[in-house]
Amino acid sequence: MSGPTLRVADGTADQGSLIERLLAHAQDVQDTSAQQLSQHLDQLDAGRISTSDMLRLQADMGAFSVRVQMTVRVADETGRAIQTLSQRS
Repeated sequence: MSGPTLRVADGTADQGSLIERLLAHAQDVQDTSAQQLSQHLDQLDAGRISTSDMLRLQADMGAFSVRVQMTVRVADETGRAIQTLSQRS
């Protein structure tokens, strides 16, 4: 991953870059999860799904749900932080 380096020693960092990387990573994880679910659903539509495939589908759906909840939480917290910083300015 290219981009500015986080400078921990003096406590400074390019915040825009960090937020952009966080959001890009969250989007990538979300896309990967959605693709996995789509593959499972395609198998289901084709009638080629076993009990173990159904269990994998259930596990992937649970993981997808958790990822969505985490993404929403990060977005909410980021929004609150931005709002707080804006009010202080």
